[in-house]
Amino acid sequence: MKKSFILLFFFFVSVAAKAQQKETPTVDQSMTTLSLIFPSISYEQKINTNHTWLVGAEIRGYGSNTGLFTGVFGDYRKYYNLQKRQDQKKNTDGNSGNFLAARLSVLSYVKTNSSDNNLLISNTSNKFFFAIGPVWGFQRTYPSKINLGFSVGPALIIDGSYTGLDVQGNFRLGFYLFGKK
Repeated sequence: MKKSFILLFFFFVSVAAKAQQKETPTVDQSMTTLSLIFPSISYEQKINTNHTWLVGAEIRGYGSNTGLFTGVFGDYRKYYNLQKRQDQKKNTDGNSGNFLAARLSVLSYVKTNSSDNNLLISNTSNKFFFAIGPVWGFQRTYPSKINLGFSVGPALIIDGSYTGLDVQGNFRLGFYLFGKK
């Protein structure tokens, strides 16, 4: 009988100790977001506890309606402050955190050469270029499903006639469409 009480006591102590341990925060398994400011859609997939792959497509106007960027981009992200956010009782759902990333963008620039700025005419020039480099950024997903993101960093720009350094950046304001925690 005495052994039963001792075993029962240690069982409850171990369960209570396990219940007091904090669960390590982790990124979501997957999530899809839609941005409205610079129209884009992106999909982010978990690789491990705090690393993700993100791929997306976007459309951007350029200048005074004189051109249009379309492109695809990819990030390999490392979220580095999820534990700190959890300790401060801040939201980490929807990959709400700061990150460092390696980004690759492939963009096509279509520029009209006409005075009426009609992109559907045959008098256009089309140019592809690549941008690659590290970025720092943050992403916040609020309970209302609003998604806010910002990233910036240096980029190596490569096209047929130019190779040089520039700054790449992105601002996103949109919605969390769906995903898995």
